[in-house]
Amino acid sequence: MTDDFENVLGVRITREKLFTPLFTTKENGQGLGLTLVQEILSRHRFDHSFDALPVGPTRFEIIL
Repeated sequence: MTDDFENVLGVRITREKLFTPLFTTKENGQGLGLTLVQEILSRHRFDHSFDALPVGPTRFEIIL
């Protein structure tokens, strides 16, 4: 697990930015997806975690 990783498109991302509203790496993205997921999980008192390799995909886990 790392604090700084590269997504599958080769864009460097830090953990802090990942759940920031309006942050996106996609040309037509809105940057709301993970922010909304985090809010919904929080309201239902669920937790989440994710693992990121320095390069490649990220794995998300929802803890019920």
